[in-house]
Amino acid sequence: MHEIDRHVGRNIRAYRLMAGISQNDLGEAIGVRFQQVQKYETGQNRISASRLCAIAARLGVPVRAFFEGIVLSPDGPACAEVGAETITLLADQQVLELARKAARLNVAQKTAISAMIDAIVETEPG
Repeated sequence: MHEIDRHVGRNIRAYRLMAGISQNDLGEAIGVRFQQVQKYETGQNRISASRLCAIAARLGVPVRAFFEGIVLSPDGPACAEVGAETITLLADQQVLELARKAARLNVAQKTAISAMIDAIVETEPG
């Protein structure tokens, strides 16, 4: 398994979860079984360019979204740790549900909720 294959797979999983699409539904849309989608998402199997385009089309994101967080250097590509936390958070079902609900709030509500979360985080022993 290559680090970039795992990175792309994690991004696919995060975007799939954000879209509320099951592995089975994504598999049907791109012509594979859900087990193959699992292998793509873990980086166990590499994804062809045509299949990656089909996944992006089904999830409604540009193909480049799957490569977010990859940094190119003279020594070769490497996955940046910066985006890993965001992807991990988006793969967490509770965080994803909070994000979906927060998207429906108006600005004043978002401000109030953000202040409440700040207060809770500041009072927790760390």
